[in-house]
Amino acid sequence: MSEVNLAVPYRELPYNEQGTDYFVGDLHGCYYLLLEQLQQLNFSDKDRLIAAGDLIDRGQDSALCLQLLEKPWFFSALGNHEHMFLQACEVHISGMEHCHNSEAIHFWYRHCLNGGDWLGHYTGDEIRAFKTLIEQHCSLALSVATGIAKQKLGVTHAAAPNDWQKLKNHDYLFANLHTLLWDRKQFQNDKPEVSKNITLTVHGHNACQAVIKKANRVYIDTRQRSGRFTILSLQQLLELEPRF
Repeated sequence: MSEVNLAVPYRELPYNEQGTDYFVGDLHGCYYLLLEQLQQLNFSDKDRLIAAGDLIDRGQDSALCLQLLEKPWFFSALGNHEHMFLQACEVHISGMEHCHNSEAIHFWYRHCLNGGDWLGHYTGDEIRAFKTLIEQHCSLALSVATGIAKQKLGVTHAAAPNDWQKLKNHDYLFANLHTLLWDRKQFQNDKPEVSKNITLTVHGHNACQAVIKKANRVYIDTRQRSGRFTILSLQQLLELEPRF
């Protein structure tokens, strides 16, 4: 799995003193459902929304979800679907019609569950612009200050190491790219380890009916199974009890 060219592989967000930080799992192109639920929360431009990645594919509005990355209040980890998109773009020089036989394109399509055809509506220049958005704004890992001394929340798409501090090393980040983006073993583990040097870790990728907390790892990707996003505030996450 090739390395990606991200402007900020590891991002640290300071405490939001003006509003509330919210966290959400995989969007998968469901832009209008997200807006509906944010409106129900009375989300304002003083608040921030931190996503666990997989903004694109499967849903109807992948491009609109990617354009959220331009908003000053929106942040996202890199998901495996964004990574597949970036790999496909490496062979995407002059339009999709010239690369249908490439391994990267076919790999992406197989994992999109027939949801990757949205790119067919866009020109090569527009697709390059999507690529730039992902590279400039998505990170492999994010940490978010809680306002409580030494307490931070960490966000990666699929999994986290047993010591969060390792993720601040860019060599470690890229060496463990597959685990961070694709792992399911941590989610399936009935005796999970605590990730040290972080208060909680928050993940998408693994579909669940409701929020699941294992040790200090929280899984919030509920839209696929429940039909609704789970959008939790920082305080709600801190108050979660373990749930297997």
